[in-house]
Amino acid sequence: MNAAHLHLLTNHLPLFAVLLGLLVGLYGAWRREESVVRVALMLFVLAALGATVAYFSGEAAEELVETLGRSEAALEAHEESGSLAAYLTIALGVLSLGTLVRRGPVAPAWRTALFVLALIVLGVVGYAANRGGRISHPEITGATLEETTRSPVPGPEAAEEAEEGHED
Repeated sequence: MNAAHLHLLTNHLPLFAVLLGLLVGLYGAWRREESVVRVALMLFVLAALGATVAYFSGEAAEELVETLGRSEAALEAHEESGSLAAYLTIALGVLSLGTLVRRGPVAPAWRTALFVLALIVLGVVGYAANRGGRISHPEITGATLEETTRSPVPGPEAAEEAEEGHED
């Protein structure tokens, strides 16, 4: 497994853990179930762990993907938004872990603040994920694969052109 593979395996975790955490947390708040709210906080901690791995594998993944000829502008845009997403997700996870360690019931105002932060994190992580998807998925942008890459390996048409040149 290389850095790009590790990055692809972990970069989805923050998005879906925060989304699920928000849904579970809102349900727990609505039902006034403290244990359900705590599960949401655990999901936020899980999201932070995934964000940490994705963040630290991102630089090596970028170097590897650059050799494949992907757009440097797309890589840089993803790196910038990904860094912000990682920092915010880690902050949410640390605050959630602190709340879990504290053990008492979560104050409604603090719970609301965490859920608002989670909503912001979800938006930023979603934006970073979209920017990352643009690196290898031209169908997102409407561009063709040829427009988003500069292939380091000649394609089949290059082989055909070379054969035609030898027929003289």
